[in-house]
Amino acid sequence: MALSLHCTFRYPQRFALDATLSSAAHVTALCGASGSGKTTILMLIAGLLRPQAGAIRYGDEVWVDVASRRFVPPEARRVGVMFQEPRLFPHYSVRKNLNYGYVRRGGEPAQMDKAIETLEIGDLLTRPVHSLSGGQKQRVALARAIVSGPQLLLLDEPLTSVEPALQEKIAVYVKRVAKEFATPIVLVSHSVELVQQMAERTFWVKDGEIVAEPT
Repeated sequence: MALSLHCTFRYPQRFALDATLSSAAHVTALCGASGSGKTTILMLIAGLLRPQAGAIRYGDEVWVDVASRRFVPPEARRVGVMFQEPRLFPHYSVRKNLNYGYVRRGGEPAQMDKAIETLEIGDLLTRPVHSLSGGQKQRVALARAIVSGPQLLLLDEPLTSVEPALQEKIAVYVKRVAKEFATPIVLVSHSVELVQQMAERTFWVKDGEIVAEPT
């Protein structure tokens, strides 16, 4: 399904965003320097921020239309979000972390099994999160986002906290998730090289605007 966005958002006394994009790709990337507005766009899509003007649509659903005062809350959008830091419960086991996402959003049992298999975390299920490496935590965080049964996944800098030697491997997992679950992904990154390995479509964000679509 296509995601379309045209939004204006202003933080008090500082950054202003005025961005337009439309994409039906399996993996869409927002690429640009730190502070350019990438994460703000992601938070607008998730419903964690409200724009001052504009609209956001996903398929036939209108999530935001400021002119008609329509705003669908985050929990009603069925959007899975993975933040830059995994935000897992550190003293829970991997299984308990997955169950949290699964029970909270009413996921399907088959979705849980498939996420564990796709991200190759079956041998981690009994381990406490604080004992995992950066790459393992990212895989678990991605699995937790998936098991809630989202219709769209938002990934904020999914490779930042992963050691460089494992970044390409995590990029492979992201592509695998998009294919196996048929769940569109919008991801944020400042690394053009890694984005090119994951995304079908890439938008460049600069100073609060989408200024180009690099090839």
